[in-house]
Amino acid sequence: MANNRLAAQIVGNVCKDNSSPWVTREQLENYTKKNGGNIIDIMSAAKEKLIVSANGLYTTKELHVMENSICEELLRIHYEYPLQQVEEKAILKLISDYEKENAPIKFDFIQKQAVVTAVNNRVSVLTGGPGTGKTTVISCISYCLRRIHKTIGIVYSAPTSMAASRLAEATGEDAVTVHKYFGITPNGLVKNTFCQDVLIIDEMSFLDMITLSQVLSNIESKTRLILCGDPHQLPSVGIGRCFKDIVDSNVLPITKLIKTFRQEEGSLLLKNIKLVKRGEIELEKGTDFHPVQISRDMETREIEKRILKIYLGAVKAKGIENVKLIVPTNNTPIGTKNLNKHIQHLLNPDGVPFKCKLYGEEVMYKVGDPVVQKKNQEYANNGEIGYVTAVSSTSLTVKYKNGENIYTKETIEELELGYAITVHKSQGSEAEVVISVCLKEHTRLFNRNFLFTAISRSKKQHVIIYHEAALKECLSKDAYNNRYSRLGHKLYVLNSRYKLAIAS
Repeated sequence: MANNRLAAQIVGNVCKDNSSPWVTREQLENYTKKNGGNIIDIMSAAKEKLIVSANGLYTTKELHVMENSICEELLRIHYEYPLQQVEEKAILKLISDYEKENAPIKFDFIQKQAVVTAVNNRVSVLTGGPGTGKTTVISCISYCLRRIHKTIGIVYSAPTSMAASRLAEATGEDAVTVHKYFGITPNGLVKNTFCQDVLIIDEMSFLDMITLSQVLSNIESKTRLILCGDPHQLPSVGIGRCFKDIVDSNVLPITKLIKTFRQEEGSLLLKNIKLVKRGEIELEKGTDFHPVQISRDMETREIEKRILKIYLGAVKAKGIENVKLIVPTNNTPIGTKNLNKHIQHLLNPDGVPFKCKLYGEEVMYKVGDPVVQKKNQEYANNGEIGYVTAVSSTSLTVKYKNGENIYTKETIEELELGYAITVHKSQGSEAEVVISVCLKEHTRLFNRNFLFTAISRSKKQHVIIYHEAALKECLSKDAYNNRYSRLGHKLYVLNSRYKLAIAS
């Protein structure tokens, strides 16, 4: 029995390591070879029902129950209290009013249908690529609901503080993280039940299975739930691929936005974004898309010089606030840490710096440096970029969008230079010119979801600096390939039972 319990623990560890609700026998064998344990014990535990197996996949009882719970809760909210339907003609009139009040916004047919779907369903799903107008549609949905139901309470939320901040900025509404609203503690306790009328969750691809289960089980059946995001962008850090499963199952009312407004229709930039999304190898070169291939034998220092030259040229032409340099990693030779130091030296060499030792390494900031906040605080969210406006021997001042903060040697660990940022830090933002890097040192972490996210941050121009083999490997890998899930299947099966029960 002790061996069986250890086997169940191993399965849980492998699920966690792979951010996957289910894992294969091969993944379990690889883990036991590296970390100890016996695959025979794991198979025995499966027979004893201490772990769950299905179709050659394995998971823990807890994750299996959690997956079931997500399906049950989604369908409970969707079916238990049917809504009184609002005539489509009346909703379209409200959409027209919104357009007039927010000119020059004009919705296409699919965007209008997204609003109609959300107004007339307890649960609705809104998905689409970057720049397809998801946030604007959300604003219009709220507008229509408030016109129809005068006292309706709507909560805007997102999985991360940065995503919530961007949602608030784009909509003009207050937005909060789901963890903060529900009072989810680090040990998994949920302090608050949802007591408003409408819950909107943006950037759903970030939301892991554990958090989604906690949220859904604390929502009353009379709530409207609007789930919004893009399953082709970066998945959650935690276990699961919930939003992708919900979208792919096609069980809940869903609208998929197609037309892109961030990039010009017909541009090579937009064409290449679509090619990357499909994993196509041959990207096309043009005035708004510049592939820069690096030879395999080029030294790291020479690659770095090439990147710096391209970045500095773009900053000179467009201004630092209109250019983003996105790399996959922090600590590799061509990572944010090294690039930031060199860019600071080249772009901002003058001025008296603020210096201190941090974990045995000297850090330095000067007036004009862009910096990234690394911890959620009242004055700035994790991932928010600000600019150094003043320095002294003991402190520095950073100006953010909504205020400023003074950092001392005791709090400086909250900051890092922000000339170059990681893909995760870039998600949800945009810039006129984006430069991305895909080299052989990045292949272990990089996949086409990373590249798709990086390129789609570009509004007008993208430069990709790459090794050919690394780019091919990156495009061949999908971030969800090693995330095995049965959520979509379970949702489909349970929904079929609901429909049969309703029909009878």
